[in-house]
Amino acid sequence: MPRYLAPCPVGTLVEITETFQSIYAEGKQQKIQAVEPMQRVGMKRNIFYRRVKEYEANL
Repeated sequence: MPRYLAPCPVGTLVEITETFQSIYAEGKQQKIQAVEPMQRVGMKRNIFYRRVKEYEANL
């Protein structure tokens, strides 16, 4: 899957990596608990869910 850049609140760009994509897939399949994906990618809850929304919009 191609990677894309998602805008960050401070105007920088955050790359949605293959790691994010695989962790997202595990979370969607409920293989891991809700907070674990955020911890694994090192994002706070609000940023993580913003990236999920952007990622889902580009699927």
